[in-house]
Amino acid sequence: MLIAVAIGSAVITACGVLLETGLSSGAPAERYHRAAVVVGGNQAVPVEGDTDPRLSERVSLPAATVAKVAAVQGVESAVGDISVRTVVLRKGSVLDGPPVYGHGWSAAAPAPFTLRSGTRPQAADDVVLDSDLAQRAGLARGDTVTLVTGSKPTSYRVSGVAEPESSLDRQSAVFFTDDQAARLYGTSGKIDAVGVLASKGTGADDLADRIKKAVPGVVTYTGDDRSDVETLDAGQMRAFVVEVAGAFGATMILLVIIVVSGTPAPSVQQRRRELALLRAVGATPRQVLRMIGGEAVIVGGIGAVLGAVPRRPARHAGAHRVHGRGRAAVRLLAGDHAAARAGRPADLRPRGPDRQLARGPARCEGQCRRGARRRGGGAQEARLGSALARCAARARRPGRRDRAADRAAR
Repeated sequence: MLIAVAIGSAVITACGVLLETGLSSGAPAERYHRAAVVVGGNQAVPVEGDTDPRLSERVSLPAATVAKVAAVQGVESAVGDISVRTVVLRKGSVLDGPPVYGHGWSAAAPAPFTLRSGTRPQAADDVVLDSDLAQRAGLARGDTVTLVTGSKPTSYRVSGVAEPESSLDRQSAVFFTDDQAARLYGTSGKIDAVGVLASKGTGADDLADRIKKAVPGVVTYTGDDRSDVETLDAGQMRAFVVEVAGAFGATMILLVIIVVSGTPAPSVQQRRRELALLRAVGATPRQVLRMIGGEAVIVGGIGAVLGAVPRRPARHAGAHRVHGRGRAAVRLLAGDHAAARAGRPADLRPRGPDRQLARGPARCEGQCRRGARRRGGGAQEARLGSALARCAARARRPGRRDRAADRAAR
């Protein structure tokens, strides 16, 4: 039982750590580094009584959401953002590195991006590259870059190179004019998210609550949760970790309950003769149950602690000490004081049929008590102890089968 509880507790602890990691961890925001709040669509489908599955495609918002968010008290400015998947070609091959997303130049404010060289995009064929992408592609101001959006490669002039305030590790950015980004996006009147810059003295959580109340149907993100809007795979992986940890943890809890609840039954079955002797010498059913329950609580508690502390070795000797103490308590209650003090097993060999030993003392006890009540108590009640002792002595006498086995052994 100790080993089963320890292993189950270790697995449940590991699942709990994994679940806590999925719930509390997150990647820091990159393009929304300066934005206090990011407003996006609900990327999860609400399912009653179960985990809400996340959508693999981005849920867009109406373009009018930007004006509604900007009107909320405490908002300094609100910027609509769209993301267009883009591929950079270099000498006829795809440039290696993180995925590249195209945005309108106005979406550079939530980062913010600062022009290191050149100017902002002014024509439809102008683009601004982030500094890391320009370095990997070997491009500078005035060069020509080929970008593939959808399935059509198009040549653009690099009008400038921008430096982000926070380094881009999971993505690269290309900035078009706002009109060109909208044409490439392909869906008029829709945006992906809204980056919100808070006015001085306004907290992000308070501002998020105000936006949710003023603009129903949107989801607000603060802190590391803002990265879930930047790259959908971050939120999907967190949801996957939570689902896996919850499923494995719940399964292990059920298995541990089934195993632990069934483990004491064989132990009690093997010790039925001891329990019968306890009943014969006057132990009440409540005392017997309390003894068995105490052993289960002690062993289960120690096993749970050993499993919850992975670095602490669950030594086999510790399990023997716990088991030995439980057996010593049984011997002490059974009256075998010498065996309990010596730490050796009591002499509880079978001495006759199971029915004679397991049921005989209880039957004798009941007969003695009923006889005493019929005789009105008094002196008869005083003799009840000796009667129970005689019942136990009769139960300990060897039966015919035992005597025959002893003769055959000799």
